[in-house]
Amino acid sequence: MENNAPGRGKLKVTGIIYTVLGALSILGSLLILGAGGLLLASDNDVGLVLGAAAGVFSVLGAVSGVFYLVIGILGIRNCGRPENCGANFVLGVIVLVQVVNVAVSGPTGAAYSVVGLVLSILYLQGAKQNRDAWKAAQS
Repeated sequence: MENNAPGRGKLKVTGIIYTVLGALSILGSLLILGAGGLLLASDNDVGLVLGAAAGVFSVLGAVSGVFYLVIGILGIRNCGRPENCGANFVLGVIVLVQVVNVAVSGPTGAAYSVVGLVLSILYLQGAKQNRDAWKAAQS
């Protein structure tokens, strides 16, 4: 079924990008966690508050990074297998909803919203093309 995967390129390229972004997010979270640990070791109240906030943000960043890592790995793994692209389609919808939610919530992440919107639409389109090709082959 590998030859009948019309969304293969879109899914593979966006999967690679999501994998890299997820890995960078996890790495950044670890760095923030380390910085937060240093702040927690300080003797003043401001350092304690900032250290605790860094810990919370690092956990949120790590969860987001793991999610993007999973999306990317599944995109790369399933890009040539249309029969397995149902999960990619669902994950693509989740990412699209997340990006639209960030875009509507304020102008702070405008660049992220534009890039995220394009990536999520391409990922979703590749998954849909593969899923539709698989459904057509089954009929």
